[in-house]
Amino acid sequence: MTQHGRFYRQSPVSDLLYPPSQARNLSSDHGQLFYLPSTVSLGQSAFLFGRRIFVLMWAILYILGEVSAGESLEGKRFTVEARVEYASGAGTHVEAQLVPADFTVPEGYYAAELKYSYGDAKSDRQSTSLGPKSIYSYAEKRYLSEASSSADFYLKPGKYRFSVGGRPGAVGVLSYTLRRGRPPIDEKLAAAADRIIQVLWWSKDAPNRKNPETYYIVGTKVTGTIDHTFQDFDPQQGFQAEPQTIKGDFAGTIEGNVIRGVWKIQILPYRVTQANPQGGVTGSTHSYQSSCEIQLTLLSDGRISQSFIDGLGESVVEYDASVNVNPKRIVHRHKIPPEGVDLKIEGTWKELRPSKKP
Repeated sequence: MTQHGRFYRQSPVSDLLYPPSQARNLSSDHGQLFYLPSTVSLGQSAFLFGRRIFVLMWAILYILGEVSAGESLEGKRFTVEARVEYASGAGTHVEAQLVPADFTVPEGYYAAELKYSYGDAKSDRQSTSLGPKSIYSYAEKRYLSEASSSADFYLKPGKYRFSVGGRPGAVGVLSYTLRRGRPPIDEKLAAAADRIIQVLWWSKDAPNRKNPETYYIVGTKVTGTIDHTFQDFDPQQGFQAEPQTIKGDFAGTIEGNVIRGVWKIQILPYRVTQANPQGGVTGSTHSYQSSCEIQLTLLSDGRISQSFIDGLGESVVEYDASVNVNPKRIVHRHKIPPEGVDLKIEGTWKELRPSKKP
């Protein structure tokens, strides 16, 4: 072929969906090859908003080269401090004045990995356990007393007040990490569960991208949920992607330390856009769904071993009417796991607080 351009492989392994150009569409045993002429703007492509794409978990997530999260607060650690001081104008009478700290968990995030420390030098008292009145929720108009009994407590979006008691000079520090999406605990499922297990998995190729799953166990029956949001953005390519929300449900059983069942996953529709050098913005809408039987082993050292038994995935890309690509809608189906491919999944597990039962 003499025409200058670039070839991109549509791979069933990483589910690459570079769009077919108006030039050629070549098939092979390993997927489809699309030839993208150099005259076609990169803004007309769908998944070409990173330098390389690889699988994180049964082709659900697309991790795009050296991705920057832009202004995302995902994974950022925050600290608030509350004190007890001498009341102003107290004169000879020693009076304590509480100095609480207000903080806000923004919409689209939840606060996780809460850590607390308290010190009162005058009484020589120290603590790392939240009290029943340490955190007040303005939205619920109550103190979150349950925070004192849970090592894995999550704060939903909203405004809160953190306060401590004691003698003047006492100081309390609360730190937390912001995570995208909703808290991984489903309150209704938790209320009926005998055990709650949280799994955090990642790809060896992208160890900084942590993805939570929660399993609720009643007897030998296991129900699982995924509700996680992440955002990919590669400014070097000029592409921008809306936050991508992954939702999923699991149904299976547990025997010993082995969980086996079927995950049904979907990535809700999200937009990918790029500024066109000729002016304007081109874009496309993406979505994904899959169903896969898995076997998850909870190892004694806190790690997991996961294998994918059998499943199918489907990706859909729909181009804007202004994009010079035909067809406008592309559907790509693939087998899970891809034959002869190591998905390189690592992870950890921990048992969360048991549900409060009468």
